[in-house]
Amino acid sequence: MKLLIVLFVLTITLLTPGTALDVPPEHLLLEGKKLLRQGSILNDKSLLLEGRTLLERAHELQPSVTTLYYLAQSEHELVRVGLSEPESDLFDRYYESAVRRAQEVIRQREEWSEGYALLSSLYGLKIARSWINAPVLGPRAYGLAEEAVRRDSANPRAWLVRGMMKLNAPSVFGGSAEEALESFQRSIALFERSGGQGALEPDWGYIDALVWFGWAQQKEGRLTEAMSAYEKALQAEPRAAWVRQMFIVPLEKKISDAR
Repeated sequence: MKLLIVLFVLTITLLTPGTALDVPPEHLLLEGKKLLRQGSILNDKSLLLEGRTLLERAHELQPSVTTLYYLAQSEHELVRVGLSEPESDLFDRYYESAVRRAQEVIRQREEWSEGYALLSSLYGLKIARSWINAPVLGPRAYGLAEEAVRRDSANPRAWLVRGMMKLNAPSVFGGSAEEALESFQRSIALFERSGGQGALEPDWGYIDALVWFGWAQQKEGRLTEAMSAYEKALQAEPRAAWVRQMFIVPLEKKISDAR
């Protein structure tokens, strides 16, 4: 119901600009950010699209590096969903725009770790879609992840993306399963120690870090440790049914078959 009210007010605002019904940009930004979080947890593209609409309006009303970042993140999430839905056009529709926005975030706020981490992840998604992109985008993604950590070693998303790069890069290009596990552990610890950040600060990635940590453990044959990580992710966010469907259930079968 709350979402319907927000969207109704937004529609009225678009039709009657400059009236008392205009929604403050910060309100649109906060509501859009909430929808991104919910959409990511639920793996729900409709929520992500609704969040992007609010964020786009907020950016039109009051452009800032913050609104630009969340627009890029909304498109990053839509690209991620599109990667798992080959029949949809989400990947092709939003990838280039997300990259441009993330690059602009870095240009406008060069010292901020978040832009580097987001752009690194976007390049990683492009590689995951087709390994033909790895020779060009692989070094870029890897370098951006390292730069994100260098810019802010207390940023859990920087360590998350670094772990993803370490896990997927060939060893001759710096890949290392153990370094990936260490990066994911660092990310998880930072998430669990974080608190009190402002409402407009990025707060996404904890569930992702736990799932990636579990996947790295699973790839190394440490099935018990992997299951613990997946279960911890689901305990942290019980609404994330995709964790059970995509990771816990297949691993349960794998463990059962091995007995």
